Amino acid sequence: MKTILSILLLVVAIAPSAFSENASPLPDSFGGLVPGTEFTLKVTRKKSFDLAGGKYAVPIPRGVPAFKRDRNVTFRIGAKGQLLSKDMSLPFQDADGTTNGYYIPPSRNAPNSDVADVEMDSSGRVIRVYLSFVRVIKSKGQSSTINVYYTLE
Repeated sequence: MKTILSILLLVVAIAPSAFSENASPLPDSFGGLVPGTEFTLKVTRKKSFDLAGGKYAVPIPRGVPAFKRDRNVTFRIGAKGQLLSKDMSLPFQDADGTTNGYYIPPSRNAPNSDVADVEMDSSGRVIRVYLSFVRVIKSKGQSSTINVYYTLE
């Protein structure tokens, strides 16, 4: 009886904060992926080019992950749904069926953009990730727009 009373008092003490109207808990999952989910995929395609200069296979700019073709990359879903790897963090933006979108949009002051699409099969297993990084680089009065694309499967 004393144990039941102690539990009841504990529940009564905790309940008001647990059910507060101001509490806005994070969703249990983000497009079907729960925080802590890890998956590893192989880089099957890597492209880098300079739009302005018309050059292909340009060096990967600073601030863009330099994944190597045929190498494995491990991703994790963060506490706020973000897509994380060793060299990047992209916030979760939306889910559409079996594809989750993650991106940092460009702005006037930061014209770079980072985008990821994570595709899942009908059972929710991640099968493919598309990554796109755009960097506007200014040097000696000229600017270049470097695009880096990866496909991981």
